[in-house]
Amino acid sequence: MDARHVADPFKDPLKREFYAEMCRVERWSARELRQKIDSMLYERAALSEKPEELICRGAGGEHAIG
Repeated sequence: MDARHVADPFKDPLKREFYAEMCRVERWSARELRQKIDSMLYERAALSEKPEELICRGAGGEHAIG
């Protein structure tokens, strides 16, 4: 594994932007971010028929995305 994989584990720029925006809006800590990534929030939201509801639940339900 080279340094690029450590600094930027996301090969998909949309996935990276999703998590970056969620961190900004929800003020996630590094630990919370790791939990969201490990729970595959991005992938579950992409497959969900109601991604906004899933994201709000995954984010703690504090903010709506839109």
